Amino acid sequence: RRRMRALQAFLASETHELKTPLTSIRLQAESLGDTVPGNALVGRLLEDTSRLEAQVEKTLELARLEGGGASMLQPVPIVAWLERFRGNLHTQDLELAFAPAAADAELLVLADPSALQIIFRNLAENTLRHSHSTPARARITLGAAGPEVRVSFADEGKGFSGDHRRLGSLFFRGQSSHG
Repeated sequence: RRRMRALQAFLASETHELKTPLTSIRLQAESLGDTVPGNALVGRLLEDTSRLEAQVEKTLELARLEGGGASMLQPVPIVAWLERFRGNLHTQDLELAFAPAAADAELLVLADPSALQIIFRNLAENTLRHSHSTPARARITLGAAGPEVRVSFADEGKGFSGDHRRLGSLFFRGQSSHG
């Protein structure tokens, strides 16, 4: 246990140290993008930097939760959150459809915004990784039934055929998974 805690502390510390240079790289890439608009290499640099930043955030959040940190549950206006998430995707390779009904505008979910970010980024990354079309396509839909809100994410991938009870387990990999 002591060794595991030390490893978690080391991982959290090193991951935290990566944030500053990654932010600097992203800012420099954005400046390049402003100087040379439409450059494919600069676009790829921004996408890769965004993926690295997301991975660092996921690792820090995992270290926090595994270290006994509590979830930061709060009411989240899900429609506004999902629209912001879609707007912040830094890729041209994913068409993410989201068309909430007017009645959905006031929906609140009790959630940890950091966890939502990790979950939806993972879904988007998996869609990109396992899609057979370019651009990859996914759709987010909402549904409310009484006090419950259902958020569905569907893409055109081949789906998952393994043990659904293991989904969400740390370090679980499907039979044909890359991650």
